[in-house]
Amino acid sequence: MRRLTRKTLIIIILIELILGVVLIFATTKATDIASKVLLVATVVDFIALTFTVQALGFKSFKPKRIKYPTKDYKSKYEFDDLSKILTLNGFKMTKRNYGDTYLLIDNKTAIKISLISDYNTYFDNEQNEDNNKPNSGLDKCEKFIGIEIFKEIDEANLDKIPLFTIQGKNVYFTALLYQNE
Repeated sequence: MRRLTRKTLIIIILIELILGVVLIFATTKATDIASKVLLVATVVDFIALTFTVQALGFKSFKPKRIKYPTKDYKSKYEFDDLSKILTLNGFKMTKRNYGDTYLLIDNKTAIKISLISDYNTYFDNEQNEDNNKPNSGLDKCEKFIGIEIFKEIDEANLDKIPLFTIQGKNVYFTALLYQNE
């Protein structure tokens, strides 16, 4: 059904619908054995109609690419210097396979910044269990801010970065790409 056009699918749907109505009418007028055969044919017709309508739906509704707004930020620091700056500001570092994560708990707000130097490992999502120890300080937090900063990324995963941004009443999470000018 992939090669059929929308117009052809609409014609097939109309034929199946008319055939279904005729089969229902014929079933009511037929004898005992013939009505069972016509009933089975009606069920088969409506199953085929369902598949055809679904195929038309896939042809008709193509997802539109969303053009997300972008924002450029200027930094006076290099990507490799961010680690020192975060540590000097009280963030606690945790080594990960894909880079480093930094956590700061300020009153009831948790701020997590991930510096991702290897995007392939990040998207493969294989992490050591040793690095996933829970932090008891997070239990007291009421707000969470998360920022993922990618050092580099390929074109296929670049489209995923805007999808990282979520915002709720107590949660804000986003991803950024570090680019040298």
